[in-house]
Amino acid sequence: MREQEWLRGETENGTTIDLAFDDQFNRSASLEKISGVWFMSEGEYASSITIDSDGSFFGDSTDGCQYSGEIDIPDAEKNIYRMAMTATGCAHAAGSYEGHAMLLDHLGTEDRLAYGLVSSGYVIVNQFSRED
Repeated sequence: MREQEWLRGETENGTTIDLAFDDQFNRSASLEKISGVWFMSEGEYASSITIDSDGSFFGDSTDGCQYSGEIDIPDAEKNIYRMAMTATGCAHAAGSYEGHAMLLDHLGTEDRLAYGLVSSGYVIVNQFSRED
């Protein structure tokens, strides 16, 4: 395997998965870059979080969930952020989550926050857009 190129794998049921390296990973990380208001909406569902300059965040969604947590930087030379989150007030997805996030380019530079979080019963993978 060549570093920073691609990876191919196969699941237990025989599905092939191809993962391509994206050079956006080689950008630096900082709490200043990730701070601000982030939102997402899909149909009637909407959610937003506010990330403070110290890495703490809070937010809510239209389904009644409230979020709070911390973001830190495991390696400032790489565009990766570690997240720990608690969700309350949710019908099914309340609990403690851990995972990672990355800033991506969408309509502008680093205007998308992609994240994946895992709890004992749920996996959340989604993206927020930076609010202007």
